[in-house]
Amino acid sequence: MRLLAPLFAVLLPCLAVQAEESVNLPLLQPSSAGTSQTSTAPAVELRQQLQLMQAERDQLQAQLQEQKQLEEQKQLQESAQVSRLRQENQRLKLQLKAAQAGQPARWLSEQQTWFALGSALALIALIIGRLSAGLGKSRKHWLN
Repeated sequence: MRLLAPLFAVLLPCLAVQAEESVNLPLLQPSSAGTSQTSTAPAVELRQQLQLMQAERDQLQAQLQEQKQLEEQKQLQESAQVSRLRQENQRLKLQLKAAQAGQPARWLSEQQTWFALGSALALIALIIGRLSAGLGKSRKHWLN
């Protein structure tokens, strides 16, 4: 499917040129005299046009072959790059697993650490609040 667009792009101008040439061609009219000179001139001209068209067709076929070869080379390079990237990805995954296995196991996860820290802070706040409330009662009691 990808090759159709470049092929049309190459063939479309050629078809337009061919259509213009076919419009400009003189029509063969049978001569009543049947002279060989008048009948051979259009035949020679037609042969020359045929040779030109065949040369143009050969040139277009060569261009098409070159494009196919370039596309095949590009696909080979891409497939080689994809396989290389897959191998590198596998290697990196193995390195990551090895690095994670080499680390010592944590006593608490990060979430558990923050929970313990918050609990400790709440406990300290409760102790300070009780101590300060106890001092306030003794002061009120002292004033009465």
